[in-house]
Amino acid sequence: MLLTTLAVAWVAGLLAGRAINVPVDVLALWGVGVVALGAASAIARTKQRRLLLLGCIAIVVMLVGTAWGDRSSDTAVDADLAPLFSGDAVTLRGQVISDPERIGSLYRFRLGNLAVAPEVGGNEWQQIIGTILVTADPTSTLSKERTAPHFHYGDTLELKGEVEAPPVLEGFDYRDYLAQQGIGAVMSFPTSTKLLGSGEGSWLREQVYALRSKLSASLDRSLPEPPAALAQSLLLGKRRNLPPDVRQSFIETGTSHLLAISGLHIAVMLGAMLAFGRLLFGGRRWAFVL
Repeated sequence: MLLTTLAVAWVAGLLAGRAINVPVDVLALWGVGVVALGAASAIARTKQRRLLLLGCIAIVVMLVGTAWGDRSSDTAVDADLAPLFSGDAVTLRGQVISDPERIGSLYRFRLGNLAVAPEVGGNEWQQIIGTILVTADPTSTLSKERTAPHFHYGDTLELKGEVEAPPVLEGFDYRDYLAQQGIGAVMSFPTSTKLLGSGEGSWLREQVYALRSKLSASLDRSLPEPPAALAQSLLLGKRRNLPPDVRQSFIETGTSHLLAISGLHIAVMLGAMLAFGRLLFGGRRWAFVL
């Protein structure tokens, strides 16, 4: 009953958030009011106390879902980046905000915290809001400074190249696909790449990415190909190394969803967490806390 109610509230909030635009401060105000009502109902000794508490929790979950749905539906992320779509090369500074994916000798990563080089005669970099998907080949200088992988999460880079709007492909709106991830532009093969600093991202996220990289290397050492690439795809979400013939086989058999983060993976994780929770708390009900 509890999980079903919360799940329905979350989905209802997501749908509402994608359909209507509610300011976050209004959602926060409603949330404070509902929490206050829940606290009052918890203190009051009424027969409907449990029902009131469940309703308050469900409404809070729905409000959070509404905020999240509104955030994911905002596809106009390239408004601040549009002036860069001039067809001329621009110089940008930014921070690598994702775990760089290696594709052969190339790397693909998200660049955020952006600033554009000053115009001729100026001396201040102009800050802009947005995220750019960069596909880059490490320069000879960077290859000498670092062994592979040449790009890391948290690096501060200076890139020179052409910034473009993501294309709309036949049968697939790639622009909308990237916009749903907060990406409003692409830069492919910058002509100049300079490493200005490193280790400037979130410490926790850096540790997670480092662990993911170690686990990936361990699978490479322990398994032959293509099982190693398949294990990395299923367990770590690293699908770039999967051979094309193996990927095509999954597509033809209608099982390609196994290669993506899906309900199956979440269910496996939930099952493991609940089992661990029962051992830790000694009871099924308290396992849900974990």
